[in-house]
Amino acid sequence: MIFEVQNGCFAYPHGRKVLNNISFSVGKGEMLAILGPNGAGKTTLLRLITGGLQPDSGEIFRADTVEFNYVDQSRLGLTEENTVLEELIDALLVKFHKHYPTQKVSVEIPDEFVC
Repeated sequence: MIFEVQNGCFAYPHGRKVLNNISFSVGKGEMLAILGPNGAGKTTLLRLITGGLQPDSGEIFRADTVEFNYVDQSRLGLTEENTVLEELIDALLVKFHKHYPTQKVSVEIPDEFVC
């Protein structure tokens, strides 16, 4: 199991209940798509899964070896001048250096990927 949500509930301080008693799990090799209209709670659910928020009730279990990554809808931390490919490479390099701090790495983007 990669992660599991059991009877998860979450409401914002102003009282709006976003998630009510949800339960599901995602196992190794499985993928998850979160779809819904604006305000349905997609980003809130992602924040709960990744540990950015804590549920009001219920439990969220995450495997110790799993690292969650996603691009927040506010796109904080992105450089506007970069292409999508450059942002992805930057993110991968940050992850690489986190795990291999003494290793040197360089990346060249082939001309066919440059607009």
